[in-house]
Amino acid sequence: MNCRARFLAPIAAATLLAGCTLSPADRAQRAEDAMAQGDFAAAKLDLVTALKDKPGDAELLMLLARTQLELGDGEGALQTLRQLDISDPQVRIMTGEAELVRGMPERAWQAVEGWGTADAKRIQALSKLALGDVAGAEARFVEGTSASGPKARLLAEYARFELARGNRRQARDLVERAKLEDADAFDVLLADGQIHAAQGRPADALAAFKAALARNSGNRAANIGHVAMLAETGKLDEATSALEGFAGEDERLDTAHLAALIAAKREKWNEVRDILQSREGQLADMPQADLLYAQALKQLDLGELARARLVPLLRRYPGQRDVRLLLAQVQYDAGDRAGALKTLEPVAGRGDASGPELSLLARAARATGDPRAAAFAGRAALPSGQRFAMRLSAADRALQDSDWSEAVAAYRDVLAMSDGKNAMVLNNLAYALGRTGKAGEGLDYAARAVRLAPDNAAVLDTAAVLMLETGRDRARALELLRKAARLAPGNAEIKRHLAEAERTN
Repeated sequence: MNCRARFLAPIAAATLLAGCTLSPADRAQRAEDAMAQGDFAAAKLDLVTALKDKPGDAELLMLLARTQLELGDGEGALQTLRQLDISDPQVRIMTGEAELVRGMPERAWQAVEGWGTADAKRIQALSKLALGDVAGAEARFVEGTSASGPKARLLAEYARFELARGNRRQARDLVERAKLEDADAFDVLLADGQIHAAQGRPADALAAFKAALARNSGNRAANIGHVAMLAETGKLDEATSALEGFAGEDERLDTAHLAALIAAKREKWNEVRDILQSREGQLADMPQADLLYAQALKQLDLGELARARLVPLLRRYPGQRDVRLLLAQVQYDAGDRAGALKTLEPVAGRGDASGPELSLLARAARATGDPRAAAFAGRAALPSGQRFAMRLSAADRALQDSDWSEAVAAYRDVLAMSDGKNAMVLNNLAYALGRTGKAGEGLDYAARAVRLAPDNAAVLDTAAVLMLETGRDRARALELLRKAARLAPGNAEIKRHLAEAERTN
């Protein structure tokens, strides 16, 4: 029922509004519209009201439970879900999510136990992670990648898991696979933003966080990422306003970290120290805040205090290269050049080593008489584009030499150093993975290549061959091979692949 009383004179409007109500169906539609706009608080109000008129309605209850989960109300969601049929797979998944939000990982596991879908594996992985079983979480994530059902949310959570372990390259690969399935899903956008941020791409991260907030304006992680990237891109006044808008008087560590980050961008290092110093006991639970505190100590010439924080931080997170670099800088400044070289040793041979890492490696190597000093300095002097070109050349050479393992490693580095959207790099990585017995993983890259270059015969051929090797969608593989043959009628290898596929079809 549409209510038009707002167009009438005030007294008449007040009279009519007293009897003007929306039907449960209208409220449900308005709630869904609000959810689509990311306004879950407004959606909840409409759904609660609609259920008063239509108690026990399964559709309304499902919408309300989803809204409560998005608002972080695990207890409320669980109460709502108890009114629904627990044999419904979606109800069981949402029950698992509600238990996770409530901090009950054992119950979350029980809610989905015996189910083998990707969503169930996601709940199990997060349950294991909440219980401190990292190996168990990884095993469930891996199982989920080949399980039945939609995988975008599982892949996004898996990507965040790898990012937390410092594996940025694997995290980027996983989120790109998730984007192939559902590029607009909130979880995918959130993971995409967090990984862009970790890879030093603040503009891309900011765009992803803004898109995520359009789908859930109240999500804390998306708001935090949004503020952080506003600060990273120099929009400090906007960052301050956004922080005040969602945090208010909130004094939690993550909002304190954002305030300190904005102060750091303004080079107010005393302010950074003051904000974080009173929370020293909590910093171990938030590595990025601990790192920022150490950076402030270094800037204030308190290097020994900075080192005391960085050593245990790196021990806990050995894959965090920004921690490693800052510790090496502190060691070098303190005269411990051998220690700085040892700290940076794990990145010395990486194709994606950054300019600052290579420059410090060169200086530390020179000071300690290490013969690699000139090589480090030479690589550091190259513009990033030239470093990229060198690694790409090494990847192509390994492919030509049939050195499949080196080709895989080099092409992964190339993807990590770029936006990950070069169709031929994706195609070649897919091909090399196939030759190392990892056709399933290769197919994911091949699918991304096909999406980027749907009229490239070589790309279509690689994807089709991997589909046939994995037994996935033979009809689609034939379709791709026939198209590839039309595009490149003189290519003997494509002709052979097509003939073999048609013969065994």
